[in-house]
Amino acid sequence: MDDVKSQIRSIRQEKISGDNIYRLLLAFDEVYGAATEVERKEFMRAFIEKIELYPQKRKDSCWIKSISFNFPVPLNGQEVTELPLENETTIETVVLLSREFQKSREHIYLDYEPSKDIEFPTSATYTEIKAWIQEEYGLKVSSLYVAQIKQKHGIIERECYNKPKSENAKVPQCPPEKEAAIEAALRHFKMI
Repeated sequence: MDDVKSQIRSIRQEKISGDNIYRLLLAFDEVYGAATEVERKEFMRAFIEKIELYPQKRKDSCWIKSISFNFPVPLNGQEVTELPLENETTIETVVLLSREFQKSREHIYLDYEPSKDIEFPTSATYTEIKAWIQEEYGLKVSSLYVAQIKQKHGIIERECYNKPKSENAKVPQCPPEKEAAIEAALRHFKMI
């Protein structure tokens, strides 16, 4: 009897309630950013039960056959625990929600059917951008300058964790000749 009670207590402690998940999602960036790789894997296991993959990449570049969640998720007005992807064409998207939106608790549902001829912007790493500028212009640019020009053109970056210790610290601004080279690189990589 004691063993059964112990097992029941253990199950209740591991149970993830909707409120706990909502609270965790509100602080997701802080929790995930501070977590170790092992903790991140455990965190994902709390959300996703399993992911089925095809043995080989399909012609439509899809690897994922289906995703099973540990709790119901809303899909087309219904709550489902499995998302089969075998018979559907999908477009994968990454969405950034600001804290203000998360706090408002409003829900927005969007249906969007993209046309076939849409070109999605590509992306390049800071290293690729700096290497291209070095090769094409013979200029060395810092990641700070690249970030400033990306921000100028509305390319949103994650929050910088390497902030100056004092609030009055001078931040060097990108010189015009390097700004032109960085913009050319962003155009080359089809980011602007």
